Amino acid sequence: MKGDRLELVPPAARAIADAMVTKARDYLRKGKELEMVIALANTGAGMVNFVPLDDGSGDRDKGPHMARLLARAMDADVAVLVSEIWQGPPCTKEERDKYKNVRDMPGARDMVMFSIETPAGTWMAHCAVAPHKGRTPRFIEDPVFKPVGGVEGRMVGFLPVRGTKQ
Repeated sequence: MKGDRLELVPPAARAIADAMVTKARDYLRKGKELEMVIALANTGAGMVNFVPLDDGSGDRDKGPHMARLLARAMDADVAVLVSEIWQGPPCTKEERDKYKNVRDMPGARDMVMFSIETPAGTWMAHCAVAPHKGRTPRFIEDPVFKPVGGVEGRMVGFLPVRGTKQ
């Protein structure tokens, strides 16, 4: 895709991301909700493992912790995350606090978020989900991945740090 700087993403990582986009489209077309999942790969060994990041237990840290342990055990060099998210409209904290969930806010948009992590960097994209109209399946356009730096949090930093004993 011209203009989205994907040429910077290693080809093996791009192939995994493309497969995740295809799978997300398939789920949406069938009317299913996307589960937050991460694909962890050791491209040199040809291994790919999938880890659900929300097991329904309410422990928001359990899935990401298990993914990091697996990434370290398999010496992963690619992590591709997919998640269905909701984007609220611009508002004040007081307006936001009126609603239990972002999805309940007027003007909230259903989105799919993707991230690609490699030792060379991190790229993220998000796509609006086309609204379900009658029998029309939900769908997303092609994600445009953009390099990001300085990100931290529970849903990034899955790969083991190279050259260290962890």
